[in-house]
Amino acid sequence: MNFRQLTSKSLLIIFIVILIISVILQLAILTPGHNWGGDFAAYIMQAMSVVNGTADAFVQDNRFSMEQSSEAVGPVTYPWLFPLMLAPVYALTGLNIFALKLIGVLCYQIFLLILWFGFRHRLETAERLMLVALFAFNPFMLRFANQVLSDIPFLLFSTSALLLIDRTVSKTREVTLRSGVLIGGFIATAMLTRSNGVLLLPVFIAAFMFRRAYIPLVFGVLTTTSLVSLIVSLLPDAQSSYVDHLSKISFRSIVDNLHYYALLMRDFFAPTSSYRWMGSIVYCLTLPFVTIGLVYHWRDNWIFLMYVVMTLGLYVLWPYMQGLRFLFPVIPFYLYFGILGLRCAMKRMSSARQFLHGAIVLLVFLFFTASTLHGVQNHAVEGLVEDGPFSEDASQLFAYIRQHSSPDEVLVFRKPRVMHLMTERHVLMHKNLEDFGMFDLIIIDRKNEGDQLDMQTDLSMPARLGVVLVFENAQFDVYRRSSS
Repeated sequence: MNFRQLTSKSLLIIFIVILIISVILQLAILTPGHNWGGDFAAYIMQAMSVVNGTADAFVQDNRFSMEQSSEAVGPVTYPWLFPLMLAPVYALTGLNIFALKLIGVLCYQIFLLILWFGFRHRLETAERLMLVALFAFNPFMLRFANQVLSDIPFLLFSTSALLLIDRTVSKTREVTLRSGVLIGGFIATAMLTRSNGVLLLPVFIAAFMFRRAYIPLVFGVLTTTSLVSLIVSLLPDAQSSYVDHLSKISFRSIVDNLHYYALLMRDFFAPTSSYRWMGSIVYCLTLPFVTIGLVYHWRDNWIFLMYVVMTLGLYVLWPYMQGLRFLFPVIPFYLYFGILGLRCAMKRMSSARQFLHGAIVLLVFLFFTASTLHGVQNHAVEGLVEDGPFSEDASQLFAYIRQHSSPDEVLVFRKPRVMHLMTERHVLMHKNLEDFGMFDLIIIDRKNEGDQLDMQTDLSMPARLGVVLVFENAQFDVYRRSSS
């Protein structure tokens, strides 16, 4: 199929159809459950604290869990914009996990619109259609909206800010004060969604200084700092705990991260986790085109490149690996440079144009097929939740905890934030025997062995801790500290 043979009107119609199919697929993939995670629970609790006016109490409770556990499983608070986005949904529907996920779906569909309109001055219509389709049907990205996390909203805000900066400074006419303020607002939304949004500021400063647009730059930075300061002044900020993790940076962690992130893009191209080998092949095939795009077009796209390099540098230094979601802000520009490289290749090898177009259509079709299968499988089991905090076993556990423990008791569980969300109890995560100090109950998850004591293998553990079994079901055991 030759995209060049299609009219602009035909391509626009295809774009609209792609959006409609994409949102249908994304909704079909959503389930009424959630993985155990932990971050999602913190975001929801922050949203609940906004609705209930208990933000300070949330910080106090979560600080206890983070500081008294064997290790901190996250910061005391995340940036507040995503919880503020969740707050109206929670106020209307309560702890309806399906409804809360719709924020991610909405943000993702707006992101597709941003790609279409934002790259209008950089890519031809057919090329933009290609870029949008690779995201609209991508099985990994569509499945990711099945989690209540800030990564997709941040993808929307960071991409919008970068494209707006690029569009503003590439104009031949004078950069206006209004554009500086608008960009400052978008940067603020990114920073208030994820902390690494601060990387947009040096890009903004460099781009506007290059254009010598000093007055719009000053007002843009003032807008960013004012909006961030306003939210910080209204809601408690305890993100300084991020700094504590920097002590874990080492030469080994940097080397490991370089290797990890160099291979991670394969997950974007894999139809399912079982077909990572296919994702690896497609990823390797895209690398030459991305390289060509960078070599021939980096001067005209240094704004994008600067942000990509800083983002990758940050995550290479960060001592934790969090999967492809960390690379979300980079992926649009990876594909963009790949499309530019593809354009160069087709100009020099016109005989291969039909083959390259066919390969792209095939990849999009594979994405569409895989996403459709995910939706069909979800429908076949009628949204059955086999594991996670919304499963039947977990519901029995939480009901027992709420009925047979008091609010001042301390629980030990491998996912303290999830347990606190579901039971409103004080919860710690201990995985070493020597860490156990204050506690009243220990909950063991037999399906998931990480971050907890091995009570099944070491049968002497209950006696050593002085606990007795008081509840069990197919997945969980609850031990209570003996009063003697």
